[in-house]
Amino acid sequence: MGYCEKHLKKEKGGTVSEIIMYICAVPFALVGIILLCMLGYMSIFEWASFGVGGVIISLFFGAGFLFIGICFVWGARIHRKKRLAIGADVENSNLIQSIRAQVPADQSSLPVPELFALVDKDLAGGQTFGNVDLGRTWVLIGDQAILLRSLQGVFWIKKVHTSSKVVATSYDVNIYDSTRLIAFPTFARKSEAKRCCEALAAAAPQVQSGGSKEEKAFLKSLEEVNKTRQ
Repeated sequence: MGYCEKHLKKEKGGTVSEIIMYICAVPFALVGIILLCMLGYMSIFEWASFGVGGVIISLFFGAGFLFIGICFVWGARIHRKKRLAIGADVENSNLIQSIRAQVPADQSSLPVPELFALVDKDLAGGQTFGNVDLGRTWVLIGDQAILLRSLQGVFWIKKVHTSSKVVATSYDVNIYDSTRLIAFPTFARKSEAKRCCEALAAAAPQVQSGGSKEEKAFLKSLEEVNKTRQ
């Protein structure tokens, strides 16, 4: 399986997530239905002991659990619809559209297998960092292919995610072209993010690179350039 095909497969997603969502939907929906049925029974036959408070609580939790179950089913159906659509019509995938938009005009009408082969050949023997495949001319990041010559900035940025009990840290590699942020692959370790950033900077010598300080300077210069163009 080639690099492009692997990324396309990830873009489509698998059936496992759909199965998990359906499995999660069952207990929530059952609990919701049971609570609503109990509400109906108690309202008719045990109203005196059930009371208004019991009705409100049962209605709230029953409807809530049932709604969560429906959301899981809805999410699974959307995921399946997207997966089947991409599988049936690769042309509409983000990956193939990103390749067609960047190749020369005489190659933009090539069939999908030939376009994939073109990018795969460039990536052969290259470097891989998580979901980033780096070649001599192309880089595949998630569901998009990017020509290295279009890159202008590559910066690794620390991200802190906090909850009531947990503080988690991740590292994004923010990748810019001449006008905007175009990709931000995420890594669990700082060393991985820095290696990816350094490899991209080495493959595209025209880019500015570094950490958050360098990114701020880059964005400031980008803003100034855009103002002069207006």
